[in-house]
Amino acid sequence: MWWPTRPSPAVPAERAGAAGAIAETGNEIGNVLGTALMGSLAALVFRLAGPGLAPTLGETLQLPGIAPTAAVDAKEAFVAGLHTAVAVLTLLHVGLGALALRWLPQPEKALVPQVPA
Repeated sequence: MWWPTRPSPAVPAERAGAAGAIAETGNEIGNVLGTALMGSLAALVFRLAGPGLAPTLGETLQLPGIAPTAAVDAKEAFVAGLHTAVAVLTLLHVGLGALALRWLPQPEKALVPQVPA
């Protein structure tokens, strides 16, 4: 199996280390931003749909004397927040996948020489 030795063939070999570092940094920034944004969305849904007793599920469940119905409501709100984040991510992936397919260069059809009859 062939493995590339450089992050991109467009980068000269003497600059491959810098290009790899930049590519990896971009990946890490994307991962952190995605986690932060989707976690914030899930927390927002929890706070809007939850029982309003505490800002997080853990804090809500640790409240002394919490009613069983409030605990169930908090758990359901937490799951609703996760489902919302997953739905947004699904839509983003499908949309970006469609854009990538649309913008990818199409392979040229093989030219078949026409033989005069």
